[in-house]
Amino acid sequence: FGTSVVVGSTVSLLAATNELQYTSGDGRISVAGANALRVSTNGVERLVVSAAGHVLPGADSTYDLGSLTQRWANLYAYNGQVSNDLTVSNTLNVGNGVVVAGGGITVGGGGITVLGNSSITGDLTVGGNVLPGADNAYDLGENTTPLRWRSGYFGTSVVVGTSVSLQTGPDRLQY
Repeated sequence: FGTSVVVGSTVSLLAATNELQYTSGDGRISVAGANALRVSTNGVERLVVSAAGHVLPGADSTYDLGSLTQRWANLYAYNGQVSNDLTVSNTLNVGNGVVVAGGGITVGGGGITVLGNSSITGDLTVGGNVLPGADNAYDLGENTTPLRWRSGYFGTSVVVGTSVSLQTGPDRLQY
């Protein structure tokens, strides 16, 4: 073929680079040998399908996958990594637990619900009330092992049921 074959003004086979190109205005789709499929618009490479089959953006941290008005229906992945912020605007369901390395978790709005047995290693700071899910149904600590709290530090009062209360001040145990 010599150096190249051009079919009309849109399809080219370039022997020097072993590249097949489809060009329309500033847009281009090209395949270069066993290297990659490349998609360009306005003279800028936007998308690459590598020879290994990886779908990559044309430049790092530059392009979105979908938009606010044109979203993908589902994302299926075997493994995932987010290197910056991840925003979930509805419910995030995690099948086998969550591990947070450094930084911690901040939950706003409706709060957090923990299902099943879970552990917290380290301090838990609560900026509001700690409430049971049902009245008179759950224990703080347990009696069979026993796993009990060593000490409790309270500000002004402790009330047990409706008949016993301990309040600040001398001789304030009432029952």
